[in-house]
Amino acid sequence: TPVRMRLRIVPGHSLSQIPAYHGMVNRRLGFMRAAVVWGALGAALVAGSAAAQVRWYKSASNPVLVHADSFPEGAAIGQPAVLAVGGELRMWYTGGGLDIRGRILAARSADGGLTWQRDNDGEPVLDTGPDGAWDSLTIDTPEVVADTDGYKLYYYGSSSSDGSGASIGLATSSDGLTFTRWGTAPVLQPGPPGSWDERWVESPAVIWLPEQGRYLMWYSGMDAAWRARVGLATSTDGVVWVKYAGNPVLDVGPSGSWEDYWVAVPGVIRWGEGFLMVYSGVSEADLADGVADDVGVGIAFSADGVTWRRLAANPVMTTQSPPHDQAVDHGGPWAPDLVRGPSGGRLLMLYESSAGICLAVSPMARARRARGRLLPAPAGGAGLRRQEGER
Repeated sequence: TPVRMRLRIVPGHSLSQIPAYHGMVNRRLGFMRAAVVWGALGAALVAGSAAAQVRWYKSASNPVLVHADSFPEGAAIGQPAVLAVGGELRMWYTGGGLDIRGRILAARSADGGLTWQRDNDGEPVLDTGPDGAWDSLTIDTPEVVADTDGYKLYYYGSSSSDGSGASIGLATSSDGLTFTRWGTAPVLQPGPPGSWDERWVESPAVIWLPEQGRYLMWYSGMDAAWRARVGLATSTDGVVWVKYAGNPVLDVGPSGSWEDYWVAVPGVIRWGEGFLMVYSGVSEADLADGVADDVGVGIAFSADGVTWRRLAANPVMTTQSPPHDQAVDHGGPWAPDLVRGPSGGRLLMLYESSAGICLAVSPMARARRARGRLLPAPAGGAGLRRQEGER
């Protein structure tokens, strides 16, 4: 897991540095490098949906946010979670403090993610819990959802140095800056011994579906063999969560693939009548030397949030994808988060690397007809291009 794994050794793996979290994207392509990372965005939203060719541009300004020389984030930053609010982008992220503890901070951008200004005078919007609490040692992996009650912040919390038993908690706010913990217990905990998420749960990606009266949470779980997968939980109030009986909903890839060890840190947005997920993947071979040198970002689609279809062209971006700058790209792209740009015509991805929080952007194509059917269009007016060869 992001920042905290850069601050300590991971038990059983001697990993002193792990990929950093990803994210958003800039709407000003003039600031982007000319090199293109191509990927095909498949559509599994309805039977027969077509794929789209999508270009991902890394920002020439990466990293767009680096850690400040301050106590709460003087060691590292990562795990961006981004919302578009009132014509600007708001981001919540983890700061690794000089005391080797994680805390949640906030920033905002008025130019589509290129530059960021820290909120709350650079102080945490959520600190670690009190002594003896389940989240007293460190907190991490924020996810923020806006609903009719304000803002709900879901986060990883731990009181143990090895992360065992770490869970997902909830805090609420009316303005996204002053958060109050919901009760004294986490809202989602690891599974029983032998389960796919028995060590800990983290990195929630939450969507509120007001028309259905429920919330969906996709999250990372770690098993006894240190493999990470993605599971699903549902809730009617955002507080009491029930894990899907068929978890994990996104498993590791086949042996020898780029994602055969970690499939984790999901970011999910609504896409047409379904969902689009981005996630980070790491192979066992890559981890053989104790360091994740070539992290990949994958894309998957689902009509119901349960059954996911991976893009055949995955990974759509990796650590080594051009243009590559080792000083900027090392440790990433980890924990991508997606948001639509202010104009609605671009998809932004914010993610973490060892250098800080980075930005990539992809233009979204307009909907076209495929074999007589109009492809499902994402909310906001953008759609999917027809697949090559379709008429």
